[in-house]
Amino acid sequence: MLGGTAVGGADRKAGGTACVTLTASSALTALVFAVGLLTTSQTKASENPYDRVLQRQLDRLAALKGRPEAAAPLAVIAGLADDLLPSQIEAAVHNVADDPASDPLVEAQAAALLADLLDQRGEVKEATARRTALGLLTRPWVVGPFGEGRASFAQAFAPEKEGGIVDPARRYAGKEREVAWRPAAAAVRQGMLLVDGMLRPDNQTSAFAVWVVGSETAREAAVRIGSPGPFKVWVNGVLVGSRDVVRATALDQDACAIRLRRGANRILIKTVITDGPWRLLVRITDRAGRALVLPEEDAAATAAGVVVTAPPTRATGGAPVRTLEALLRARVAKAPSGPAGAQALLDLGQFLIWNAPTDRDARDDATALEQSIARRPSVEALLALADVARDDDERRRALERAAGLAAADATAAEGREQHAVILAKLGEVARQQHRDTVAVERWRQALRLDAHCWPAAVALAEEEQTAGLSRVAASRLEVLPVALRGIRRVGMQLVRLWEALDRHADADALLALLQSQRRSDPEIAHHQSMRARQRSDGAGAIAALERA
Repeated sequence: MLGGTAVGGADRKAGGTACVTLTASSALTALVFAVGLLTTSQTKASENPYDRVLQRQLDRLAALKGRPEAAAPLAVIAGLADDLLPSQIEAAVHNVADDPASDPLVEAQAAALLADLLDQRGEVKEATARRTALGLLTRPWVVGPFGEGRASFAQAFAPEKEGGIVDPARRYAGKEREVAWRPAAAAVRQGMLLVDGMLRPDNQTSAFAVWVVGSETAREAAVRIGSPGPFKVWVNGVLVGSRDVVRATALDQDACAIRLRRGANRILIKTVITDGPWRLLVRITDRAGRALVLPEEDAAATAAGVVVTAPPTRATGGAPVRTLEALLRARVAKAPSGPAGAQALLDLGQFLIWNAPTDRDARDDATALEQSIARRPSVEALLALADVARDDDERRRALERAAGLAAADATAAEGREQHAVILAKLGEVARQQHRDTVAVERWRQALRLDAHCWPAAVALAEEEQTAGLSRVAASRLEVLPVALRGIRRVGMQLVRLWEALDRHADADALLALLQSQRRSDPEIAHHQSMRARQRSDGAGAIAALERA
């Protein structure tokens, strides 16, 4: 549920239009102090309507500790990244990533999310250590592109016939020109192979990547893959898995049972891209999902003397490979009808939205959410369904139904806050449909229900700035609790308004705080570069552009 109670109430007039002018230093000090209250006190809320969502998911994480279905509240928390302070998300994720009682697959998802947050904050060394502990592979060789579109998945090209043996001198007939194997460690960023950083064209085609890992003993294991399109996997010449699917890349979307032999093991992946970013995430675990951090060898250096024979088509035997998708689907199959079944379907739908393991055209996430709603309508399921709607009308219908459920509980503060956020979302849909009068009325309704509904306040401020009413717009955001300025959308809109009002010191102070929390955010860095140029600070402008 949405909501929160007051903190630092002396700095505002609820629902009013008072304009509080702060110097650069006092603005930054006040905001840092307010952020400190958010991150160190469980008893004082930030007056952010999304705080109650976070707390409910934290309660679920505690209740589901050690179980794979804890992936669902973790997915919801990850989806709150634009609605909460980064420190709030980071603290929540730490609880899962550093708890030895966590399910290993959930722990891995939390660790990957935490690594991204650490990178965002500029803690690159710690983020790298987190990813290394996941067993992500980082020393590939790549060759391609080959073939045309999704059809290339079924077409056999020379590298797969050769078992992924890397000979840098060997030339192949590629999609548009001759291609050869190339070392790709430099194209690995944050544990992810950026295939589109190496190959052209980088859509409607396919390529191959190979890694060589060492193992001190023969053992059962799993290779876990995140891919944007169809893939095939061979280990030591054995085809161990494939899937014809189009999606966005995420950690551990698929897993294949493998048998590592003692010594060097060659992992070959064929990856197909239709459109969008072409990225691969590959790691080795045991079959339960615990990471195996194995040494990597140079695939070209270990190619000599390798003989490719006709292997069996699949690796068989041993313990089954666990995946979160399969475990959550099995829970749905076993769940009784009624509330328990509705919750299992909601958990599955929320995980599928986040991890996207299935084909995007199949819309399995929407199907799970619709089935959950059919068993037990809930605001949470309807909001999730709105997020995966195919068009604005479908999204509007889901939000209107959610608003009806929330309005029934509007006598409580929690219900009013929830209803306000839904009205703010309906306003965004109306704006997308060019129903501007309806949009403005929705946002005003939201603020009448909850004066701290910042999504509605920001939306109205954007409209007011466009109409040339920058001072009115700035006043609207300044009466929100100071801590909310650490929310990216609130902070950046206030920066733009203060710049329009020539309050550059205030704008610079807030930009500095936003950048300290989000060092990898290119828009913030670019904005800082623009501000530095306006101050005739050439060195500062260049440094900010380099960050961007």
